Amino acid sequence: MTPRAVWALPGHCLLCFGGLHDELSARQVLASAEAERTFFADRDWQHERAGSLASLNQCAAAVALRLLEDLVAERVEDSTWTHIEFDPAGHLTVSYPTPPPRTAASLCHVCGVSGWGEEGLPRVVEVFRLDRS
Repeated sequence: MTPRAVWALPGHCLLCFGGLHDELSARQVLASAEAERTFFADRDWQHERAGSLASLNQCAAAVALRLLEDLVAERVEDSTWTHIEFDPAGHLTVSYPTPPPRTAASLCHVCGVSGWGEEGLPRVVEVFRLDRS
């Protein structure tokens, strides 16, 4: 069982930061409004999930709240991914996966439209085309 909390701050989006369960589907949903409607209309999401435990949801929400408090207190300055895992014996481990260092060659095209607001949304389709080439 693995709840996780992710704070994606400017500098890393969820595509380049990692941890998306299904990156291909995320890209499909963001391609256009029609693609998003089609994706969700054709999905049988109830059969895709294994269920949800209130205790795991509360654990993830509590960790996310702590990260928010640390962000306000300026202890968290970058995107943070907290991965919590309960093994079969119920023992808890916490890890903080980190993305690879940013270099000019590894700049993410999606992060390039960060801060554009509504004007950036039409640019996402072009960004995905660039990522495929």
